[in-house]
Amino acid sequence: MNGKKRKPKTWLWVLIAFMVVPVVIGCSGRKESKESSNSTQEDMSLEYQLAVINKGGYVAENDLTVIQFENLLVSLDNKCEENPREIADVSVVVQTRLKESSINVPLLKIMQDLDNYIPLSEIKLNLKEIAAAYIILVKNQ
Repeated sequence: MNGKKRKPKTWLWVLIAFMVVPVVIGCSGRKESKESSNSTQEDMSLEYQLAVINKGGYVAENDLTVIQFENLLVSLDNKCEENPREIADVSVVVQTRLKESSINVPLLKIMQDLDNYIPLSEIKLNLKEIAAAYIILVKNQ
């Protein structure tokens, strides 16, 4: 019976983390520098940024994973309340939380899993809640 009481507490903490982290990320207030001639993160497309995170380094702009991330962002945007930037942020937080538990899952797989788990319907779902459940499922496998 104690085990049943722990799981809701764990679920609650994970849910709280997914509600607070995006707010913190959104409030971090990045400053843009127009003086830099180098390509900055703001210059790169969101799907390209995700492909770089997925690979852990340089990716060609025409890499297949860039297209896959673009398609996933469009699909999840149609299924979820969050906008593409929030979808990307939530996905990266999922990967980070799993890494903290020594579980390495590629970002592409996480987003594909989330996309596959969410049905296409007229009602958009909250990705943060689904991501919290995803973390629990992966940790308990």
